[in-house]
Amino acid sequence: MFCSKCGEQIPEGVGRCPACGAVQQAEATTVSGVTAPEQRYNPLAITGFVLACSGIVVLPMVIWCELAGLIISIIALSKFKSGNRDKGRGLALAGLIISISVLFILLMVILVFGLTVLTTLA
Repeated sequence: MFCSKCGEQIPEGVGRCPACGAVQQAEATTVSGVTAPEQRYNPLAITGFVLACSGIVVLPMVIWCELAGLIISIIALSKFKSGNRDKGRGLALAGLIISISVLFILLMVILVFGLTVLTTLA
């Protein structure tokens, strides 16, 4: 085996070159090979958040997007309570809050509009 920095011949399994002190490839991969388990974002949390936000932007589809965002966010939150180690609990919670808020505002708008129409007809 030869040193990757100075080219000096070194014995197998040695982590550093005795001539120049450079760390050899075998040791570098061993040190960097020890990693913590990777955490990923829960796809349901992301989907619930995106649907809740897209319902605000796509007004003709607001009810369906908000209902889907609400349901998926609830499912994502239940996955976190069952010991899931994924990230994204905040996204699921935000999707739940946005969906409930928009559906409540939409319900109020429909009620006010309906009452206005009823009072003008009477």
